[in-house]
Amino acid sequence: MDGLSTSYLLLALIFTPTVLSLVPLILGAFTQSKIVDYVSTLIALITLVFASILTITYAGPVTAAVSNVVVDNLQLFSFRFDALSLLFSIVVALMGCVTIWYSNSYMQNERGRGRYYFLMLFFIGGMLMLVNAANLVVFYMGWEIVGICSFLLVGFWYADPLKNKAAKKVFFFTHIPGEALLLFAIGAYAWTGSLSINALLTSTPAAWQMNALLALALIAIFAKSAQLPFFSWLPSAMEGPTPVSALLHSAAMVPAGVYLAARLFPLFTGAWPWVLAIIGGSTLVLAATFAMRANDLKEVLAYSTITNLGFMFLAFSFGPIGLVAGLMQFLAHGFFKACLFLGAGSVDRTAHTMDLNKLGGLSRKMPYTAASFTIAAVALAGLPPLVGFVSKWLIYSSSIAATTAGLRVFVIVVLAGSVLSAGYIFRATVSVFYGQLPADLEGAHEAPATMWVPQAILAAGCVALGVFAQYPLAIITQVPYTGTVVTQSAIVLTNIEIPGVSSFAPALAAILLLTAILVGLILNEFLTRRPRETAPTSKQLFGAGYELPEGYVYASGRHFLYQVTQPFERLRWIDPDYAYAAIGRGVDSLSRALRRAQNGSMIRYAAWIFVWLLLAGAIFLVFRGS
Repeated sequence: MDGLSTSYLLLALIFTPTVLSLVPLILGAFTQSKIVDYVSTLIALITLVFASILTITYAGPVTAAVSNVVVDNLQLFSFRFDALSLLFSIVVALMGCVTIWYSNSYMQNERGRGRYYFLMLFFIGGMLMLVNAANLVVFYMGWEIVGICSFLLVGFWYADPLKNKAAKKVFFFTHIPGEALLLFAIGAYAWTGSLSINALLTSTPAAWQMNALLALALIAIFAKSAQLPFFSWLPSAMEGPTPVSALLHSAAMVPAGVYLAARLFPLFTGAWPWVLAIIGGSTLVLAATFAMRANDLKEVLAYSTITNLGFMFLAFSFGPIGLVAGLMQFLAHGFFKACLFLGAGSVDRTAHTMDLNKLGGLSRKMPYTAASFTIAAVALAGLPPLVGFVSKWLIYSSSIAATTAGLRVFVIVVLAGSVLSAGYIFRATVSVFYGQLPADLEGAHEAPATMWVPQAILAAGCVALGVFAQYPLAIITQVPYTGTVVTQSAIVLTNIEIPGVSSFAPALAAILLLTAILVGLILNEFLTRRPRETAPTSKQLFGAGYELPEGYVYASGRHFLYQVTQPFERLRWIDPDYAYAAIGRGVDSLSRALRRAQNGSMIRYAAWIFVWLLLAGAIFLVFRGS
């Protein structure tokens, strides 16, 4: 395929869901028939076909632009398709297609389906615009599109006050800090003289200017990708329809921050890897702790997403191989998390509850959903030969061989995150699908084919991408600034090589990962299978006739683990919404103070205008002279 044809195909990929999203909106105003579902699915499928063709024929970076849209000598709608864009585009297109297909049954008989499909397709188009943007103007447009669409989709059932509150929280936590990205774009233009993303990566502004830009970028990145201190909005986003959650968590919205961090990767030098490591590591451990204590299935999966995003940012801090590991984790997470959320939606449709304490034994009633969910859960935990094993193995390897020597200590954080991840996902899976079936779930049944087949496709992807890991790694290692990984098969560890990394590191990584999974299983047993209100006595531990003085009880491994798990009980009462409520009170107090300034005095108003004009002029002169 020649360059011109590829350019047109790239434009078609981006604008097909964006422009054609109006079709289901218009159709929905006239009919509530299945034609709305079929047309929407067809548009998503065409988008996936375009992305697949671009992936299969990829031979290097491609540029494209909408001609005659020029502002101040800037080709406004300009796009660049490279290995990083390819990775994100194919995930966005695939997840968008399966979630919209799944929605055909999930959203059946719902009012406003035309509006729903319009927002979903526009959501997909905005994300494709973002990941293929060649300049910061288009990138910011895509950034805002996905933000607005997520706000409207979370609040899709707007008649419910709880849904409205959740949507406003999503908007507050993502849009307001996200305005740092606008300041980042303005600063980049002021200090480099260009809005081109590639020009920014090769520019050499003063050190303080670059540090200011990176600080602004990271505020936007951490807000969009639900990292500390902004992560509490993501569990609230579960109030939207389940397919929205699946798309938002796997491919659109939260991966936008991951993409920007990967795109700006060469700029994160000096102390910036430490920032990524500390924020990512702290977020993944805290979120995994919350996931261990959550009793709602979607809440567990929401905190799981935050945990896996933390893994990605922590991996990015380890250097070029860490970038490979983080992007492989993004790919793995896209597949297993979409599958898990779609499975949760199927459970909710038949059981009418997400409470882990009220579920169980559903594998007898929903064998296809249970099989797909279990495969995705095992992939999340990191068992071989699934894709989650490959990505976690790479994260361990890159942490052991981190280019910044001091960061190697974070292998402990990776290990802790792996233990907790295995614990919470096995707990959720067993609680929902295995064990005794509650009497009130005897009428449960398997989801229709349009719901379980998309899950099966994603579960198969978890297996295929792990067994044939050399193919996604061949794409990822073409991303600029990544390290080199050579692999024949993900199953045979001796055939996976990382040049420059000792052969001991990969073997140690595999041992640590498998050990973490085993410890996670044990932790799950002690957290969920026994009462936790009082410390066990020796009689309870060893049975009648084996009473020991309490001093000896501490020698028991069971009692030791009990003591270790007590912090989880205390953390259970931590409410991540405290910060949200505190910010709200602060804004309210500020608004009261500002209202007092509106006293109707024209002289005072004129004075304030004069002061602000002087301040703006001074800032402009300082930046212009920099």
